[in-house]
Amino acid sequence: MNDNIINAKALFKLTEHLPTVNDALDLYIHLERFVNEGSPSGFHVRIPEPYTPLGSSESFSLPIFTCERFRVIQVGNLPGGWASKFATSNKLPMPIHPLFVDQLLSEHPDLSLNPDIVINVQPTSSGRTVIRKEDFNDTHFIKLHYPEIIGRFSRDLSLHKWLAAIENSRELKSIVNKFPQQVAFLDEFGGIFLEGGNGYRGFGVIFRDSQPSPKIAGLKILLPAFSLFSRQGLGSQGTPLLAYLLSGTAQPLELFFNGFIDTVLTGYFYLSTKWGLIPECNAQNVLYEIDIESGQTRAIFRDVGDMFKDITIRKSLGLHTLFCSYKTIDRSRDADFYMRRSFAFDFKLGEYLILPLLTTFANIFKYDLDKLIKMVRNSVEQLLSGQEYFGAPNVWYAYPRQKIVSRNTYESRSNPLFR
Repeated sequence: MNDNIINAKALFKLTEHLPTVNDALDLYIHLERFVNEGSPSGFHVRIPEPYTPLGSSESFSLPIFTCERFRVIQVGNLPGGWASKFATSNKLPMPIHPLFVDQLLSEHPDLSLNPDIVINVQPTSSGRTVIRKEDFNDTHFIKLHYPEIIGRFSRDLSLHKWLAAIENSRELKSIVNKFPQQVAFLDEFGGIFLEGGNGYRGFGVIFRDSQPSPKIAGLKILLPAFSLFSRQGLGSQGTPLLAYLLSGTAQPLELFFNGFIDTVLTGYFYLSTKWGLIPECNAQNVLYEIDIESGQTRAIFRDVGDMFKDITIRKSLGLHTLFCSYKTIDRSRDADFYMRRSFAFDFKLGEYLILPLLTTFANIFKYDLDKLIKMVRNSVEQLLSGQEYFGAPNVWYAYPRQKIVSRNTYESRSNPLFR
């Protein structure tokens, strides 16, 4: 073993505890489903078997209905193989979550009465996005319409949410070759939307790549960020993944900070200050990609439909502002302009991802947490280069611990931890 790199190969020692793990993709799926202690918000809604990621069922059957092409909107491409298997010259496929088949068939008579085909999929941590595992190049995610609350919010794919995901992904795709080398994203490369009628709203589906863009050569593993500090689902020892990756290395602090902290900070501030695109960086929406041989790490952003567009930044940089209005902020219009900037960084990225990572590292290696926090503050200061990005320097914003929250319910707090 090279003790100067992150030891990704050590993760495969876990396979003796994980009988379904045969390769890097199996390992990722196991981490995605089971090595997860849930949202820090504390709000959870139980999804029934076999659709829950925490369930004992390896997969479930996803029905695919069809609809006349002139009844739907298609943007981008279908996943590999779908065009030949599931589509025809005049019909397009529309997968529907089994929990909502009866409801959606009654609301949308344009759909075929029975599924034209059924495929096996596995649930992911979000509960409504599933993964279809085929060979390496054809594995993909399917983001389904789920018109019920999971956590704090409804997970429906009504038109504005569907459109935002597609256009955000296209915007990232247009600049992906300019990304810093330690940053990537999962492209939501296509989708289908069925128009509503008779008083019912339409709904959509989105297809997401399983390989980060920009694509680079070499054998990689993907790790959900939450799996790095979870103690669940890793056998009887319950040792966090971070310990497997860094134990036995010569410089664990340097490898940890460069690999898991600076990568995500660099990506976050690159997108938010250079392009006016603010990622939704909770621990579920960030993955880490590690090269098996070199140990090089990239921070991967996913579920980009929740990305806010900072119109003020984009106008100042001469960039277009032609987005649907869903999840945009503009200093000339929005009273919560600086609140949202703070909320996205201090609360979502800071409290949901950075702090748990720092705390886990400090506990494993008996390192001073305050020193780690200071390192983050120094990195943030360098990345902002003197910009007055957050408005008031001594105030930050979070959601209160209540079920119903929105842009009107921010809670102000003093002394931001990471800036």
